[in-house]
Amino acid sequence: PESGLLGRRYGIDLPVYPVKGYTATIPLEDESKGPTMGGADEDQLMAYSRLGNRLRLASTAEFTGFDRTHKPSDFAT
Repeated sequence: PESGLLGRRYGIDLPVYPVKGYTATIPLEDESKGPTMGGADEDQLMAYSRLGNRLRLASTAEFTGFDRTHKPSDFAT
């Protein structure tokens, strides 16, 4: 169960709110061409960071409660 629901079961009010986020982790074919530090592209609403030989991309977050559904347009470019 989610943390907030589990806490309430034991009488603990955890101020945790579910957030749906969109991320991707992509292997770098040539590590020398990857970024050396993280950053953000505010025009595209995207952040990126290096994780060893991988590139982590993160985009928008939605405060949709416990709704875990998605639609194809959520992943369209």
